[in-house]
Amino acid sequence: MEEIGKKCQKSAAQVALKWLLEQEQVVAIQKPATPEHLQANLQAIQFDLNDEDFFTIDDLEKNIRVVNPDFAPDWD
Repeated sequence: MEEIGKKCQKSAAQVALKWLLEQEQVVAIQKPATPEHLQANLQAIQFDLNDEDFFTIDDLEKNIRVVNPDFAPDWD
């Protein structure tokens, strides 16, 4: 995500959000904590991922949890 972000001049979070927004039958529920985060989220829709970047993200391992708060349900 960081490499793609550098290439697109966006943050890794913006790249991830853009990828998520492009998924079919997926709703991205955002909860920006600050006006700056809201602005960054809005900027995530103002660029395009090329096919290579899109497929690179598709191929990433997604069966891991990076953030695991105490209240989160157990993974299967």
